[in-house]
Parts: sequence; C-alpha cells; structure tokens
Amino acid sequence: MSELFSLKGKVAQLARNLAVEWGPANVRVNSISPGLIATEFARPLLDNPELLSRRLTLMLASRAGAFITGQNLIVDGATLIGDGN
Repeated sequence: MSELFSLKGKVAQLARNLAVEWGPANVRVNSISPGLIATEFARPLLDNPELLSRRLTLMLASRAGAFITGQNLIVDGATLIGDGN
C-alpha cells in the first residue's frame, strides 16, 4: 500500500512540474488521486479506475475547470482528513 501512496505523490508532483512548464502555453495539468477503502463493496470501483475519475475529469476539461492547474485533487470522501471511518 505504501507503494501506492508513493506513486500518487510522484504523479502529483509531475502535474505541478508540467503545469509550471506548460502553463505559459495555456496548457493545464492536474492529477486525480482517487482513494477508497478496499472492501467488497468498493471492489467494482477499485477494479475500474476510469469509472472513479470520469466525472471529475470531464469538469477539469470543461470551462468550469479553466482556472484549475497544477493541482492534485483527492477524491476520497474525506478519508485522508478524517479517521478513516
């Protein structure tokens, strides 16, 4: 599991670096870190990463996301800031 957190951190930093590099060319770069507790209930979502980010990705690609760049958006139902319950 720690490898997953390490990978997410690397992807988030890559998004920041690319946003700085490509921002002047009007290119936006963001990353999405979906986070779920591994349970049987969550298995269909965990087995399909595309399903996790589809709606958020659409928002980032639309006019609504035009001012968002260099961000790592954590979509985990507040698990990261809570006690995990």
